Amino acid sequence: MKSLPRAEFETLIRDARILEADKRGPKVYETSDGCIIKLFRIKRRLSSNLWSPFATRFEKNAKKLKALGLPSVEVLEVAWVQHIHRQMVVYRKLEGQPLRSFLRNVSAKKVNETMRDVGRFIAAMQEKGVFFRSLHFGNILVLPGGDFALIDILDVWFKSSPLGVWRRGRNFRHMSRYKEDCQTLLDHWDFFRKGYLETSFEGSMKQQSTKLENALDRHLVQLQAGPVRKLGFFQIANIKAVLSERTSIRAKGYE
Repeated sequence: MKSLPRAEFETLIRDARILEADKRGPKVYETSDGCIIKLFRIKRRLSSNLWSPFATRFEKNAKKLKALGLPSVEVLEVAWVQHIHRQMVVYRKLEGQPLRSFLRNVSAKKVNETMRDVGRFIAAMQEKGVFFRSLHFGNILVLPGGDFALIDILDVWFKSSPLGVWRRGRNFRHMSRYKEDCQTLLDHWDFFRKGYLETSFEGSMKQQSTKLENALDRHLVQLQAGPVRKLGFFQIANIKAVLSERTSIRAKGYE
């Protein structure tokens, strides 16, 4: 990774707008020519950054997603900015809206259609072996043509085969971090579920339909409990009861 001199960095951020910052300083800039500058701080000496630098990993993830046909950012430059001890990625800004804000400003019918399409998009991503740990409605971009793109792609992992049910279940849980996302999923669950299962059953999950439906049922119960990090005893008991009831219903042919 090349080292970027202080003078070049200051020229780069001149007239740029700060999009995100914390008490340690700016984290994301938008330049006047439509590029995004993202800075990575090394929080711990012992971390995955030692063998896989964050900026380099971000760039590699963008290239892998593109090769899989999944829209994401186009990285223009990576560098080490010595005087502020940050790694830097520069990429072209994608035109579009984060899914979370897009859904606030469209009709109920459009929300239903979009949630069905989001279900299809996530299923297609998982069918391609992509495990996105930062999956939430702020990191899915709605493009002007209606397609979706992934942003903030540092925490993406790639498998050579479709994700199994267990990893898909973990991915669902990542979507439960924010209250607004949880409520949107609850309000439009049937549309999301329908789109997700349609695409999944067209792929590798056809022979594991019951397990996948159970994973979705488990996620629904988690959503009803609100944003969760860990499940308590009563939440786990509730999930087991719901799964048992739904399995019984399916066995009788009512669903």
